[in-house]
Amino acid sequence: MEADLLIYNIKKIYTPLGNCPLCGSDMENIEEIEDAYIAIKDGKILAAGKSPATISAKKKLTQKA
Repeated sequence: MEADLLIYNIKKIYTPLGNCPLCGSDMENIEEIEDAYIAIKDGKILAAGKSPATISAKKKLTQKA
């Protein structure tokens, strides 16, 4: 998988459980992911999670100082 942008070493992100759109009280079920990444392609989130090891990107940004 290749992204346009990979942001990694993010301290924490919060995301809804599952991979389909949610509404109502289902949106209260969230997951906290530490040391996370977000991969972006064509201006849309391609993937997010714990380990970006299998993702290549044209541009990479780290969030740890």
